[in-house]
Amino acid sequence: MSPKVSIIVPVYNAEKTLPRILDAIKAQTFEDYEVILMNDGSVDGSEQVMRAYSEEDERFRVYSQENKGVSAARNAGLDYAQGEYILFYDADDFVPEDAVQKMYHRAREKMADLVVGKTVIHYMSEETLSKPSVTLSELEDIPKYKTTMVWNFTLCNKMFRKAVIDEQHIRFNGTSHGEDGVFLYEFIRNCETMVGCEREVYNYYKKGFMEESSLSQSVSTASFRDICKNFETICRTLDAMAEEELAKFDKTQQSGPAWDEERWRWRRLKATVWKRFAGISILNEYYRMIWRSDEDLYPLLKEWLKKCEENMLPSQWQGILEDHADLQLESGLLSKEELAENPLISVIISDKLPSKYVNKVLSAYYHQIFPSFEVLVDESMADAVAEEYKGMMNLHFLEHRDTAHWKKEALQQAKATHCIFVEEPIYPVARTIRQMFEAMEKGTFITAPLLQYSNGEYKPLKTQSTAFINEFMMVYYRSPYNQLDSTWGNKIFNVKNLLAKKRLFEKKSETDMNRLYNNSKYTKFTDNSFVTDLTDQDILKRVEKLSVKLGYPRKLRQEAKRLARIEKESTRIVPLSLRLKKWRNKKLRQGYKFLTLKVIFPLYYKWHARKPIEKNKVLFVVNRKPTLPNSMTYVHSLLEKSGKFDIHNKFLLNLSLRYRQKFKVDLEFIKDLATANYVFLDEATVTTCGIHKRPETKIVQLWHGCGAFKKFGFSTADKIFGGNAKEQSRYPMYRNFDLVCVSSPEVVWAYEEAMQLEGKGNVKPVGVSRTDVFFRDDYIEAAKKRVIEQIPAAAEKKIILYAPTFRGHVAKAYGPDQFNYDKLYEALGDEYIILIKHHPLVKKLPDIPLEYRDSFAYDVSRTMEIEDLICASDICISDYSSLIFEYSLFEKPIILFAYDLDVYFDWRGFYYDYFEMAPGPVLISTEEIIDYITHIDTKFDREKMHAFREKFMRSCDGHSTERILNEVGLKL
Repeated sequence: MSPKVSIIVPVYNAEKTLPRILDAIKAQTFEDYEVILMNDGSVDGSEQVMRAYSEEDERFRVYSQENKGVSAARNAGLDYAQGEYILFYDADDFVPEDAVQKMYHRAREKMADLVVGKTVIHYMSEETLSKPSVTLSELEDIPKYKTTMVWNFTLCNKMFRKAVIDEQHIRFNGTSHGEDGVFLYEFIRNCETMVGCEREVYNYYKKGFMEESSLSQSVSTASFRDICKNFETICRTLDAMAEEELAKFDKTQQSGPAWDEERWRWRRLKATVWKRFAGISILNEYYRMIWRSDEDLYPLLKEWLKKCEENMLPSQWQGILEDHADLQLESGLLSKEELAENPLISVIISDKLPSKYVNKVLSAYYHQIFPSFEVLVDESMADAVAEEYKGMMNLHFLEHRDTAHWKKEALQQAKATHCIFVEEPIYPVARTIRQMFEAMEKGTFITAPLLQYSNGEYKPLKTQSTAFINEFMMVYYRSPYNQLDSTWGNKIFNVKNLLAKKRLFEKKSETDMNRLYNNSKYTKFTDNSFVTDLTDQDILKRVEKLSVKLGYPRKLRQEAKRLARIEKESTRIVPLSLRLKKWRNKKLRQGYKFLTLKVIFPLYYKWHARKPIEKNKVLFVVNRKPTLPNSMTYVHSLLEKSGKFDIHNKFLLNLSLRYRQKFKVDLEFIKDLATANYVFLDEATVTTCGIHKRPETKIVQLWHGCGAFKKFGFSTADKIFGGNAKEQSRYPMYRNFDLVCVSSPEVVWAYEEAMQLEGKGNVKPVGVSRTDVFFRDDYIEAAKKRVIEQIPAAAEKKIILYAPTFRGHVAKAYGPDQFNYDKLYEALGDEYIILIKHHPLVKKLPDIPLEYRDSFAYDVSRTMEIEDLICASDICISDYSSLIFEYSLFEKPIILFAYDLDVYFDWRGFYYDYFEMAPGPVLISTEEIIDYITHIDTKFDREKMHAFREKFMRSCDGHSTERILNEVGLKL
């Protein structure tokens, strides 16, 4: 009878680690499995180990082949496998005892073809959970277009249904890099159901710095060509998957919202694969190891990175630039010559380093994922330096002098802004230098702890653990225990700050280091470490104070107790005084808010409401701005022209006033409100939440936006953008409204939900006042003239209006900046100009490249009214702004540039399905925008635009203001 699960383990020279994985498999609580051990031409004792396990347990079967690589070994294993499901394990890892049982149970429970569990990564002395594996493991159903899968190509945390593999004859392609991704996506293309398993199912042991294979690692053009080939295969598979999914829509659906959404999903997935290829493969695995590569690799990397930029979403490319800031990618990949000429760090190796360690140190630095460095070596050590390093163009020998003078000379000749002095056998781990450089502040140096490598294990040094305990992390606390960190090779120094020291290299190195600790600003970095051959005894020999030598074990025990207490309480230790201060301030704010809004303001209103209503007294209340907004100007001008009304303008300035000023302004507003006949608000204000207004006073909300797009008010209580639902209910801002003006009967429900006014009948589709001007030919012509007067180029070229909404919270709003202006200008510059109007809440406007500023792209955020731009422009590009509703009145093309749709939805949410509601195409890249505009005559759907206008803007017909005034009984 066939087993339920086949476990395939390729083995090549894994004699030392093989028992760990085989013992773990043997200890599984699930027993109906077979283990196929594929000996891939091992020349150590691996085969003997495998034979021993197969003799003890008949479920373990050993097969041998010549050394052909892991792909061939797995393929052979698939040919031998008889199980219903397949697991791929590696020979140097580990699995929990219930891993197979949990994975198989999940597969059978959901009848799944693919099950994904959590992976624990072990590296040196630390262990972490793989974030992508955690995300996937928590999903009940994993869609094929899920982008997280792109970051989790590993096969070892996945269980595959063998029938799918056999039916499609899916096999590994024999390449040495990236073949897992090819296999995975070919399987995903042909499977039906994928699910997560919320258990840790695999422990991956990443090789540490000191392992022999790591030290001999190099990169080659041939291996990069392999991964390029596999990447192209994955892209073709994704294209086929997208085509198959989109083909499920009939022709009538292929211009609908569901089709647009599906197309967008697959476009985003492919762009994410390009991002993975750029960030992980090109940059981390190859370019950051460029000093270990052959000369043919650099042009290939440069060519493929350019392709990645062209095929990624703008936000993704921006993420690459930010994640790899040390590579200065804005100007492209730097060559070896450029890196050597403009290093960021100088590694200075003095003659104090024993010569037997020099090549080990050089190997460590040339295997860093930080390529922007130079090496300066004392000339007396030249004979000890291996020939492979002497040929490096970033390695230089400096004439030998006594150590102190030589170090000063090296510091002065260093090309970089930062440096490292190596005079002890201390080696950086692969990511250490990059992480420390990014974390370095303005001080003199940054330091990281040392780990000792002994008998294949990484062990923290007790002396180092003491120097980096929490008590000694503060710079202002010049502790004598800093003497436990007197080595130089685990620190990055600011060259300029070192040169400014009057006393630097004078006595013993440890004395110089202790003096720097006492007169410098420094940072202690604990997210990574260095590896050393030094022992605690070697460190203690450098310590001058006897009290430190004798007292450090006690300090370390105290820290252990503190950490145990924190872990037990599961909370960060905060001083009682600070907790009391925070609690007091919080209660003061809450008390002030309750006292003013629920007590003082209502009483103040009642006091002034003793006076009779002043007939025809009209208040225009503006919540944030110091001027009347466009939503009020038309009503205001009509009332002012009539000469019948006593008009008061109130500017509350909610975002700019301090408590005392705000209190005075609010009291003045409430005093006027108590006797006002009519009140027009541009948006809700919490000032009136505790007031029970007089029935004679009519309060009208002149909402600044049309339609119903982004959620607001009570609708955002469960979103990142929104406030606390309980707090909103306690201080209801909308309770006193007599009339809320909306643009169409279609959206009444949304405003009632947002304002909690269901069933009260005061949300009415009377139209939006500010839209009346769009029905006046004289206003439209005047608006166009105003635009041309300010921007003469608008008379000769068509206008693209880019009017996005803001991102972030209201108080810290920022604007999007994702256009590729080079491509836009090249494709559209002869026919179009772009006018950019950011949301009024955006204070710092994104930059426009200098070569296009005020010649092709114009930022008019501070200089032009949006109404003029709506009238004058030919095409509108927006995202989640309610501007699209007003713009639809002209029935001109609208493009929705929604590159961050998923993030924005989580942030705030929408009232309608975004794709279904959209009046135009939803695009996510500059290239798609260009394609749409260049073919706009054939791609613009006029019927869809007309239907959108009829649905969301039916009540806006040029007579909205008239209806609003009549609704509240206000006659001109």
